[in-house]
Amino acid sequence: MLICEHHPLWEVLAVRGHNHLAVAGDYFGRAVPRADTDDAKRPFGARGQSEPPPFSAFVWPTSDVITALTTTGLHLNTFFEAASPDIYPGLGPTAAHLPAYYVIKATKPQPGEVEVKARGWQAGVRD
Repeated sequence: MLICEHHPLWEVLAVRGHNHLAVAGDYFGRAVPRADTDDAKRPFGARGQSEPPPFSAFVWPTSDVITALTTTGLHLNTFFEAASPDIYPGLGPTAAHLPAYYVIKATKPQPGEVEVKARGWQAGVRD
């Protein structure tokens, strides 16, 4: 399985002026859909419209995604985060210091491989 997705930090941060970043959402919101009004977060075809169609998104912390994959028995082969300053327009050079996307590669264990299951923290409750 290969996942390449906007980093959840990008989903909750918003550029509010030259070199001005604001927290505009809840990184740990999980099951609460985010009805976003930030034009930069809308799908490309809806950006810049005076009356864009309704749009909601869910923000899942990367730890939730990794935990979901590993608890199903998949092996985590690759995980990395990277910057893409162009998706933080107006932030300037400091945008290169923020994650913009992440990539995860997970595979099924092959017969005979030792299976290691990861357990994680969810909603503040420890297993």
